[in-house]
Amino acid sequence: MSSKRRLTAAVIVMALVFMFSSCKSTGTDNGATAAPTASPRLERFYNGAYGISVTIPDGWIIAGINETNMTGTPERSADPDALEITPYDDAGSGIQLIELWSRADSADKEHASLMVYIEVYDGLDEQTYLGAFEEAYAGYFDGYYSTLVSRENADIGGKAFTRLQYLTRLPDSDDEYYEEYYIRKLQEGEFLVLCVTYWAGNQVSREDAVTSLKFVETET
Repeated sequence: MSSKRRLTAAVIVMALVFMFSSCKSTGTDNGATAAPTASPRLERFYNGAYGISVTIPDGWIIAGINETNMTGTPERSADPDALEITPYDDAGSGIQLIELWSRADSADKEHASLMVYIEVYDGLDEQTYLGAFEEAYAGYFDGYYSTLVSRENADIGGKAFTRLQYLTRLPDSDDEYYEEYYIRKLQEGEFLVLCVTYWAGNQVSREDAVTSLKFVETET
């Protein structure tokens, strides 16, 4: 990421902390990283306020979860006023939901990840949000360099998403991984973001990342 990442800057600190810290640790030290220890306690988690559910794929690990925003029943997270919301510096806010890993070691070239979160920008239309998102996640950040590879429409579970694919090179390394963001407008100024990552050139990593998207369902 780079200094141009203004719109979604707080996601760097909050929503993407697990994914990016894991990927960055693989740059020059062969990825020595503390493995997540959380295990799925339930097969499925819900955010009732937005009608979102995530089923844990077999063998995947819960690397991060907001237990207020993602609960064992939709009723427990149905009140939007009771959700934990992180304000951004640019008048937006983020609602962290869940992050899953396919492997405990993010340096494993078969590792893939899935992150689910919501961003809220009152009064911002979808095209403006997507344009700012594109710019925010491209370029240099702390030695990493991300290039926007493609932007296209995608279908997940019968719902229309916009897919933004980035190729990111690790600092001082030839290793690269893909970040794919699937974005869907939920309500005016509210956007669901599904982010998957997988290592470039590894078919298992890619297939696991793509398959994980099928485990996310949204009513809106």
